[in-house]
Amino acid sequence: MTKIQKTNSSITASEKRRTTEQWAWTGPNYDLVRALDEYCYGEDVAPFALMLRGTWGCGKTWLVDRFFEEKKQNRSNDDASWFPLRVSLFGVTSATEIGDALYAELHPFLAGKPGQLGGFVVRSLLKTTLRIDLKELVGNGAAGKAGGSVTLAGADLSGLGPDGKPRRRIIVFDDIERARMPVTDVLAAIHPLVGSGENRVVLLANEEEFIDDDSPETEHYRRTKEKTVSLTLEVKADFQSTFTSLSKNIKNSDFRDFLEYLGERLAPLIIKAGSSNLRLLSFFVQLGEGLFREIKPAYRTESHYAALSELFMLVYIALVENRVHGIPFPIFVELVRKPRWFSADQRRRGEPHETEANEEHENIRKRLQSYDYAVLHSSLISMEDLESLVMRGTVQGKSINAALALDNRFTAETELPSWLRVWNYAQASEQEAVSAVAAFALDFNERKFIGLDMLHACSLYLTLHRIGEPSFDSHDPVSVVKSYIRDIFAKRILTEKDIQTAFDSRADPFFFAPFGRQFSEEGTPEFREVKEFYFSEKNLWRNRGLKIKSHELDELLPGNVNKLISLLFRVSEAPAVYEHTPILQHLDAITFSKKIINLPPDQRIYFLSCMKERFDRTVHSSGALHPEFTWFHELSEALKTTVKQSGGSPLFKEGLRVSVLYLCDNVAKIPLTQTPEV
Repeated sequence: MTKIQKTNSSITASEKRRTTEQWAWTGPNYDLVRALDEYCYGEDVAPFALMLRGTWGCGKTWLVDRFFEEKKQNRSNDDASWFPLRVSLFGVTSATEIGDALYAELHPFLAGKPGQLGGFVVRSLLKTTLRIDLKELVGNGAAGKAGGSVTLAGADLSGLGPDGKPRRRIIVFDDIERARMPVTDVLAAIHPLVGSGENRVVLLANEEEFIDDDSPETEHYRRTKEKTVSLTLEVKADFQSTFTSLSKNIKNSDFRDFLEYLGERLAPLIIKAGSSNLRLLSFFVQLGEGLFREIKPAYRTESHYAALSELFMLVYIALVENRVHGIPFPIFVELVRKPRWFSADQRRRGEPHETEANEEHENIRKRLQSYDYAVLHSSLISMEDLESLVMRGTVQGKSINAALALDNRFTAETELPSWLRVWNYAQASEQEAVSAVAAFALDFNERKFIGLDMLHACSLYLTLHRIGEPSFDSHDPVSVVKSYIRDIFAKRILTEKDIQTAFDSRADPFFFAPFGRQFSEEGTPEFREVKEFYFSEKNLWRNRGLKIKSHELDELLPGNVNKLISLLFRVSEAPAVYEHTPILQHLDAITFSKKIINLPPDQRIYFLSCMKERFDRTVHSSGALHPEFTWFHELSEALKTTVKQSGGSPLFKEGLRVSVLYLCDNVAKIPLTQTPEV
């Protein structure tokens, strides 16, 4: 056993106490860093490499960088051994490239001219300076080479220095698993650097990426490794040190204070998530700072820290599931939003459950069940806003603050909407429950609920009837709530916001939970009937509104074609009002075709090219614009007829025909009877 291997057991209690303060930053990697120190700077000859292994993002690189930074700050001289060479093997394909990378570290000025000097010159200089022939690093010969005289940066490392100790250089090879060559070839190429025992070679690797206990390649790797690497140490993810370091870099003192509070709750979550990826933690802190900044100052006080922690932990869970476990966000949403009653209810009835039939989804669900249910199903952020944050790094501040305002931890219970006060009945005292029901009854009768809260109000009406509340004792509660829905849509005017945020899908009703809250009667036959009626009435109302809006569009031609284009097609980062909304089918195709023909030639050609792109989005039966598919066929025929009936010279009419050809020909390629299915 070498001195390095004895380090952990031979160090006395007094010695450990004396060095505890010096290595306090090492956290759970204290013993590992002590062994690394002994290997790199100890007096014994060490004819082997030291491997530090750990999963991606666990902090291997950070730990080694911090170690050498501490050593350099406390060095007694400027000897080269205090300044390790750092070589990343990311993407290297051969021993030759490893040599080139080494030379680049030794001579950055010369290596910075590969285009001028060429690889041959670099390798020649490497051979001269390091006394390493790269031919010896290729193939089986390297594995058995015991090393030789090695000179780094012009310093002869084969002899002894003035103090009688061997000169050496420390070389750190990172990203071994990311090399584009077999890891066994990497070890064979590195072996000559450690054969003499003069140098110290530290390898950083995620061995999980190339170890499979049952494969012949793994056995070959182990045999090769034992000739080069004598000691392998496991790097433990040091959450506390990383979190403390990240916190120190936060400029916003309010967020730094909240982060300190959050850290105590985040540590158990990280263990539960099974994630040791500290790079993800760093990204989370950066993302969290932006989120915290967008939250209203009144919601960022210390009294709200506990509630805000719920929001931030959900963001972290979504990041882990997407970035670490590779779960597509739509799948995450599907499994999180399914109501609790759904799976159990289907199993009781013996119905097939499509998601449960998918083994991968079942494994994801089991992992999700390990999280705190209140966090995973938090109503403090909608899934749409969570997706925007996690997938695009965009904070929807206005929407998130609106969600926070609907939580009684941020808004006094008496100031919440009456439907929400009833929805919170499990948290209410008897007096609060009575007050909430009275306020709700008044608001329901006065038709106060007109948006997405309407469906929640209808569901709660059914609940209050079911449990026997006196004010809700109608003999036909379903008819009562249907009448409510009908009255609201009869008086409501369609706005641009309604158009852009419309929810029309009934195929996935489990995902429709306004304000992040499940309906109180979800799953009951009565509420299913009400929900169907709601969507039916909403579509009728929307179509009535779009028909009125279509007249406004029709009037824009021919005088304001640019305005029409901005409403139908995205011309900037902001989406167009009718970009995903079928409205053209309400226009008279013949009248519209004549207005197109009367446009100036340049505007006509550009507008028709935009129309062709819109037609392409109508062809699939499941597409949002599919209702316009038939209308485009009508428009195509109308354009052809209008061109034939137009006046002017033969050449002018030919120009009209050519200008409409691009759209008409593409429409003709997909007849009405051949609509693709998706």
